[in-house]
Amino acid sequence: MAPNNVLVVGAPKSGKIRLAQHISGDYDTHTIQIDSHSGLIYTFDLTTKYFNVNLNILIEEFPDDRSDVEKDTVICLEEWTSEFSSDEFVELREALDGLVYTFTMEELDMEKFEKQLEFIGKIKELIGEEAFFVVAGAAGGEVESLIVEEIEDQVIANGFEFVNLQESGMNEYREKVGKDRLMEIFETHDWSNMEKTVQPEEYTSHKKEKMPEMAKGLLEVEDADDPDFDLERMLQKLRVDKEKVRALDDKEKKDYVDKLVEEYLEYF
Repeated sequence: MAPNNVLVVGAPKSGKIRLAQHISGDYDTHTIQIDSHSGLIYTFDLTTKYFNVNLNILIEEFPDDRSDVEKDTVICLEEWTSEFSSDEFVELREALDGLVYTFTMEELDMEKFEKQLEFIGKIKELIGEEAFFVVAGAAGGEVESLIVEEIEDQVIANGFEFVNLQESGMNEYREKVGKDRLMEIFETHDWSNMEKTVQPEEYTSHKKEKMPEMAKGLLEVEDADDPDFDLERMLQKLRVDKEKVRALDDKEKKDYVDKLVEEYLEYF
């Protein structure tokens, strides 16, 4: 089975290695060079209930030389984007199933961050809609919640999903967040090369069986004696999800809505 490739790109100390280690489970550090992380590859097998895949996480870092720390991040990303857009990288672009852009949330200049997102948007146009795109924020310490919310809003407005690498577990809407959400993206993506362990009809049948239960839960009045069900919280989640969907293109909307259907099915 041919491997699937995901590109992780970002500036030094933006969480690329921690991200790759978390997804792959490979915490070996003997191949990591001090001068640059570009060229590192994490190869592993991912197995879920529905499929098996072989994955390569490809690490790219800008600038090429870590000693050039004074160079502006936007300029470095612009240069990297220009190089990545050249004919030399056509084969790599066509082989990608996803891209994760990492950045540091601490002392973030929002105007410069918007320019970074614009360059990631250009890369998205080159790779195509079949791949997934994630913007992942890292930090060495705690970042104020208002700043994180502003970052997330800006990322969503540019048509990407935001993942806060400082988080894990589930939020109040029973959605996976942070590193666990990132793992969920890998576990639910429709990979170019995968070995399915169940028939598609089986998965579809599983969804249909749960639909009546979901409809019943939506139509019934909230049971005050059920501590696990909060109608107001669910309505708030619906509003938040609606706003997220508005910022996505048609392909991303379909993928995101499919994910939401699964979440609401599990909830009810």
